[in-house]
Amino acid sequence: GPAILQYLADAAGAEKLAPKAGSLPRARVNEAMTYVSSELHPAFSPLFNPTMPEEAKTIFRDKINKTLGYIDGKLAGKDYLMGSQFSVADGYLFTILRWAMGQKFELPANLKTYFDRVAARALANYGIGALVVTADGTTVDGLVSERDVAHAVARHGHDALTRQVA
Repeated sequence: GPAILQYLADAAGAEKLAPKAGSLPRARVNEAMTYVSSELHPAFSPLFNPTMPEEAKTIFRDKINKTLGYIDGKLAGKDYLMGSQFSVADGYLFTILRWAMGQKFELPANLKTYFDRVAARALANYGIGALVVTADGTTVDGLVSERDVAHAVARHGHDALTRQVA
């Protein structure tokens, strides 16, 4: 959670990821991570519980949609939660948004653009060539990396190149 992310950024000396402790920018990063950890993150737990009644899951889905809408509004005109600078808060939100994608939530426009931006940033930073997987041409369902293709070819031979991505 937030404490671990801040510790890792501090230990790495990465002030761009978590600004200097005691500063207003650091307080803003903490504010964003606290919001994600208290309002968004725990709302997903019931969705992963196979014994949770569907009626109860609907209540949590509604809460998640409202929270996603609020965050979407906060991202208007910004590249990242803190403006133009990526922070540990963005890494945390991106992780939770991956859950949202896996649960088939439709992200509002700003969040969808944000999600794509953060995903592209990660791929570019690590030199990973990848393709976006989408069933409908608008929603990102996943990514297929060069490594995924290499593993599939090693396991299934050349035929792997003609298979559909699941």
